[in-house]
Amino acid sequence: MQRPLHPHARPAKSSKTVLIVDDVQDLLQSLVMLLQADGYEVVSAADGETALRIVQQRQVDLVVLDHRMPKKSGAEVAPRLRQTGSVRPKIVVHSAAPEEDVRRKWDGYDEFLEKPCPPDRLLATLAVLLEVERRASSTG
Repeated sequence: MQRPLHPHARPAKSSKTVLIVDDVQDLLQSLVMLLQADGYEVVSAADGETALRIVQQRQVDLVVLDHRMPKKSGAEVAPRLRQTGSVRPKIVVHSAAPEEDVRRKWDGYDEFLEKPCPPDRLLATLAVLLEVERRASSTG
């Protein structure tokens, strides 16, 4: 039996792997279900150290990364994510802190989404970033 799609989900055009990193378990599980329903392969981590271990073991195309977490913050994890693995993942910061606060502490992210983020906005952001990456890799 096929699972119904999330109300805001659209069928994904390709199966890309997204790593979601957030220490709030309810939110983490909701995001995993949303992205799986939209056709993404999803892996998750509840802290920065686990996220770094995951990207050492497998390729991910995009990371949705919380700003404030135990065991390495998003600011500590993002530069290392870009250096680890064979593919440079796109990074989306998902934070309750205002973007100006995040920007003062770190850079190198591709997009910023303030919590709470509407599901359709998150899905649209991921789709756009992955499409930009696909076009760049097919032309270059």
